[in-house]
Amino acid sequence: MKTPFWLDTNVFVEAKNRYYTFERVPKFWSFLSQQIEDGTICSPSFVYDELIVYKDRLAVWIKARKTKGLCVATDGHVQAQYKKIADHVATNHSRPKSEEFLMGADPWVIACALHVGGTVVTQESTSRTKKVRIPTICKDFNVPCVDTFQMLNYLNAKF
Repeated sequence: MKTPFWLDTNVFVEAKNRYYTFERVPKFWSFLSQQIEDGTICSPSFVYDELIVYKDRLAVWIKARKTKGLCVATDGHVQAQYKKIADHVATNHSRPKSEEFLMGADPWVIACALHVGGTVVTQESTSRTKKVRIPTICKDFNVPCVDTFQMLNYLNAKF
């Protein structure tokens, strides 16, 4: 596997709802599809699980790419990285904040990047401190973390 970009759930949701709607920018979705098939973009199965519950156009799009490289299953190595992240978050954040962070896909995205390598992609920022944020934990573990636009620039995307 190439050193991929590991996409968080909010990358897909924000694109669908705001920047790159299916109707307005279909080439964005074609570009993502090709990057998924090339192994450049992926997400852990936990992101897939969060996205398909909506039963909307994005869920249909995600389901069609499940076996094409988007939905990466976790193994014992990724689970070991998740445990390191969970221990770190539990030690450094309040119990309610750490429990909220650990119940979603966010730590799994980081765990995959820690094990396989690559860059985490999220639309979260560190400016909001009421929650544990992906960029903060990525920084704590020296995992590269960018937003959607930085990833698209790196991939030289043109729509």
